Amino acid sequence: MRLPTNVILPLGVSTYKNETALVYASKRRGHGNLGLATSEDGIHFAESQDAPVIFKSSTETESIKNTCDYRFATILGHKYLTYSRNNRLVIAKKEHDADMWGLANWRVQRTANPRAQGGMLVPEFKHNNNHVLYYHTGSINVAVTKDFKDWHGPLRPILNPRKHNFDSKGLKVVSVASTRAGLVVLYEAGFKRKRTQKIGVGIAVFSSRNPSKLLWRSEGPLWQVSNRASDPIKLLGATFSDEIIELYGHSKTSNVFVVTLPNPLKVDEVTKPVYELDRHHKNPILAPEGGEHWEQVGAFNPTVIHHNGVHILYRAVDPYGVSHVGYAYSKDGHSIDYRAPTPAYWPRASFESGRGKKTFKGWHAAFGSGGGWGGCEDPKATLIDGKVYMTYVAHDGSPYLRLSLTSIDLEDFVNRRWDKWSWPRVISTPEFGPHVNPPFGVRVIKSGIILPEKVNGKYAIFFKEPPHVGIHYTENLDHLGISEELQPHDFIYTRSGHWDSQKLSIGSTPILVEEGWLTIYHAVDKKDGGKYKIGAMLLDKDDPSKVLKRTNSPILEPQMSYENEWKHGVAYPGGAAIIGDQLYVYYGGGDRHVCVATTPLRDFMDHLLREEDIRLSNSVVIA
Repeated sequence: MRLPTNVILPLGVSTYKNETALVYASKRRGHGNLGLATSEDGIHFAESQDAPVIFKSSTETESIKNTCDYRFATILGHKYLTYSRNNRLVIAKKEHDADMWGLANWRVQRTANPRAQGGMLVPEFKHNNNHVLYYHTGSINVAVTKDFKDWHGPLRPILNPRKHNFDSKGLKVVSVASTRAGLVVLYEAGFKRKRTQKIGVGIAVFSSRNPSKLLWRSEGPLWQVSNRASDPIKLLGATFSDEIIELYGHSKTSNVFVVTLPNPLKVDEVTKPVYELDRHHKNPILAPEGGEHWEQVGAFNPTVIHHNGVHILYRAVDPYGVSHVGYAYSKDGHSIDYRAPTPAYWPRASFESGRGKKTFKGWHAAFGSGGGWGGCEDPKATLIDGKVYMTYVAHDGSPYLRLSLTSIDLEDFVNRRWDKWSWPRVISTPEFGPHVNPPFGVRVIKSGIILPEKVNGKYAIFFKEPPHVGIHYTENLDHLGISEELQPHDFIYTRSGHWDSQKLSIGSTPILVEEGWLTIYHAVDKKDGGKYKIGAMLLDKDDPSKVLKRTNSPILEPQMSYENEWKHGVAYPGGAAIIGDQLYVYYGGGDRHVCVATTPLRDFMDHLLREEDIRLSNSVVIA
């Protein structure tokens, strides 16, 4: 490899202005003594006049002492430089797009984890208008930001060392790229043992729609080497093309070297990435209020009525574990314009009295539901002929959870006349069905949702008939709880071997679109039983038990901190609306927050109709 003669110490390799760029400590340069060399072929480097000058302030320059791991990233025309100083991450931005470098106002950024040792911004990529940073702390982490002041990301690492593998020790980001396969993170894992240094390089792919979601990870190293510990190898970075990855490193004896690796991520041209919803940057849009009152512990599991804005009904839990129904209003679907100071609905009947007179003897922790011990839980609302019907789980503090139904005229609803709700009726009994819920020998009936229109002269009510979804048909909703109780006339089943193999429930009130009833649901995988994930179905217009299409992969998984804060691994959908050309999905995060995620409706429907997966050339399926 041919380098400029004034290179003292190579400090990093990445891509800059479509060329391979080497940042180095220079013999001649002032202003921090950084040099820049570029190459068209990745082998022959020529000194550039664009030598980086990094300023702490308008006059004071940054010393390059104890710095390393310099990486460029161009994002929408703006140029950024990440590097490590004293083993802490620093981000600098080029202030002006001119020939001269002027990286003024650099500052150490507080990421989601202030222990960030190094990392790299994803070049030529933004997620929901956020910059995306992959960084390392011994594991690989991700954080996003709009302004480099406020950072958001999962509290836990998204890529950890693996025991008994080449990457069993601390991981470091080598390079990052945005590709058709997803967001690619090339990482190293190295350790020293006695007089030997070992380095292994692995590769991981994350979803471009959810940068914290791991899609695929190499089982073995792309490159591995043993070296004398007295002459350690330092990896400088890498460049990517469709066919190869060029990995750069240096040591005292070999100076700078390049290793050409085959790129394992050749994407089949006819496939596209797994589809995912985009979380709104304002999430969570509702959180528990402080103080000793009715929504101190939790505000989650929302349902919505879309009528001149979005009316949000959500489950609110007080300090005693009793659930009420809260209310909020949003004109645009994500900014909260009004939040009611008192419950919109509250426990009234004996069968939803919480720890009242109906409390069972021999109280058991298993009686709790979503962190609550009684009251009105998990509302589901449907607007039909000028009236809002709301089902909810009635919990009297016993294991006998039942579905209840109430209603209110739309005019009273939008004017918040909450005393106009009809007296609730129990519409299910917990004992029916061929299976029981040990150890109590009872059925748990939840997630009742009414289809907004009659189908073949009857209303359809979806409900949880574990592990499947049951469907009850009735000619008159007023008969429910009086002359009819929910019975499973039809079923929507779990799918063995899929992400919805263990159990599923309809989450949002179905929305009629051109192709059928668009339905958001949640499910649990037998192989990942601790997580509630979100998917979508398309049901036949005339037969809602007939599933026309179903997502082969979740469209949202609990990855963010607000989806894991109270109860780990919960993304629980309860409402959906079409606002303009966007699909809005409202869900509970971690049994504590109200959240929303969006996506262009037509793009989403096109994906749902095709049910696409992404496949790599080495037969690895990212799903």
